Amino acid sequence: MKDAAQRARHLLRSHYQGALATLDAEGMPFASALHYACDHQGSPWFLLSHLAEHTRRLLADPRASLLVWQPGQDLLAAARMTLLGRVVAAEPDDALRARLLRLLPSATRYLALPGFHFYTLQVERVRLIAGFGEMGWVDGDAHAFPVQGDLSVAEAGVVAHMNADHREAVAAYCRRLGGLPGEEAAAEMLACDPEGMDLDCAGQRLRVDFPAPVQDVQTLREALVAMAREKGGA
Repeated sequence: MKDAAQRARHLLRSHYQGALATLDAEGMPFASALHYACDHQGSPWFLLSHLAEHTRRLLADPRASLLVWQPGQDLLAAARMTLLGRVVAAEPDDALRARLLRLLPSATRYLALPGFHFYTLQVERVRLIAGFGEMGWVDGDAHAFPVQGDLSVAEAGVVAHMNADHREAVAAYCRRLGGLPGEEAAAEMLACDPEGMDLDCAGQRLRVDFPAPVQDVQTLREALVAMAREKGGA
């Protein structure tokens, strides 16, 4: 499958809900629904409570899989993927923590409660079904996007700048690139990474990929300007 790793990351980054399957001491699988958010490499992160059944299982056996799918009437014709690996507790750096708090619903409120901690899935293999007859495996190393610049450090500043000074452009992305409501007051940039940006358009999430990956603030700015002008935007 051509560009399978890129297609897998796009599907993963385009959503924030999935089903996490864990194992008990006897090897019995247990699936639970949860939110996730990706870092710049494309690895999923979770905010889990120590009281949750899946967390207790992960602490005993970190092997797990995450299922993500494209909603639709015919599930078997839709894109879907399963990521296999190990889920481990991890402390994100300041930049990643800020990103996760923007992307994970109610994360700030949950972190104020006792017993919530960040975990990440160390991806070892990915099974991608991109559509009918399009399927294959992606190695964990190939799945990870090769970040080369310092965009993660600058991300929070870029997001704040776009929301404060260029809300009309963010609204144009929602309206013209996503076909979603594009009122300025209801449009917000949530995050950006080398492969694209995550927007909130009147309560609806929108993932928009860049025409080509970016690795620094200058190339990111050029991509944002070009996309705002692409279809007559601001």
